[in-house]
Amino acid sequence: MLRRTLPGIECTQALALEMLVRSASDAGISRVVNELLAVDRGATQYQTRLMQPPAGATFGDLFMQAKKVCNATVLGLANSSDDSEGSMLNPATDRPLKDGDIIYYMANTRLSQQQLSELLTEACNV
Repeated sequence: MLRRTLPGIECTQALALEMLVRSASDAGISRVVNELLAVDRGATQYQTRLMQPPAGATFGDLFMQAKKVCNATVLGLANSSDDSEGSMLNPATDRPLKDGDIIYYMANTRLSQQQLSELLTEACNV
């Protein structure tokens, strides 16, 4: 309801209960969650909108090139802030990239549009 009233607002949820459940299933998983959410160390999560990816570029192309060239881990993507096409995180490697896709990634610094474009151009020329 809040999103409909105030477009663009960021809504979050408490993660303590979910972390307890996951830790019970997979001991130690809370270490990963804590590292992802840490603001004082390690890589940070970013998002950016993809502009005009090369024809035929896929999530797998971006994933491999981002890690190889920038040491960035692409976590997922969505075609809008409410991806209605399915899984936002860890999509299939053959998922085509589309103009306007939102890319979610983890890196030590934010990637520029030029860096993203160069990664995809290089991946599609290999």
